[in-house]
Amino acid sequence: MDYIREIIKKTKYFLIPYIILLSLCIVLLLVFSKSQIHLWSNRNNTPLLDMVFAHITFCGDGIFVILVALCLLFYRVGHSILVMSTYALTGIIVQVLKKVFFAGAPRPKLYFQGLYDLHFVQGVNVHSINSFPSGHSASVFALFLCLALITRYQIFRIVFLALAIFVAYSRIYLSQHFLVDIVVGSLIGIIIVMVYYYFHKKIKGEWINKPLTIQVFKANKRK
Repeated sequence: MDYIREIIKKTKYFLIPYIILLSLCIVLLLVFSKSQIHLWSNRNNTPLLDMVFAHITFCGDGIFVILVALCLLFYRVGHSILVMSTYALTGIIVQVLKKVFFAGAPRPKLYFQGLYDLHFVQGVNVHSINSFPSGHSASVFALFLCLALITRYQIFRIVFLALAIFVAYSRIYLSQHFLVDIVVGSLIGIIIVMVYYYFHKKIKGEWINKPLTIQVFKANKRK
């Protein structure tokens, strides 16, 4: 399909490395158990990484995504709609999976309770249930794939992928999720953007390619 080719062509420096990394993660999950992978990750901690991941994880929060969408309003309204729509869709799908199909799935804190003393980062509120899939990973991969579609510079696409990976990994480092949770979460985010982009391209109107400021100015001028 043409729009799929367009996405791949625009974001090959985002999608190709992602697919390679995704394949490696799937191999890891086939060879090792999720608990083995998590314990290995949890043992490799430092005070510097504690600080970095405790802060970077907020890039997967809804507040951060909304702030990015609001900023994009002053560049192009259509870009803001792309980010907000994909965020809303990923949120709905993740919450249905978390609360309906995989309700109560234990997070590392509960899973290892009484079995292993995990390293927790001070000041981080660690959750106990509804582990699968990772909402942060879904949100951040959807957001940065949208930004990869928007930008004209390939180097930014590489940076966006790196940021998405770091945010997703922060969920493991902080013991909020297992590797399988962030793998599936990232896939949800990627798929949602690729599917929604087809409908987004069908939105017509001069306004979609204009910043909000110009449209407000025109509306006031007409008055």
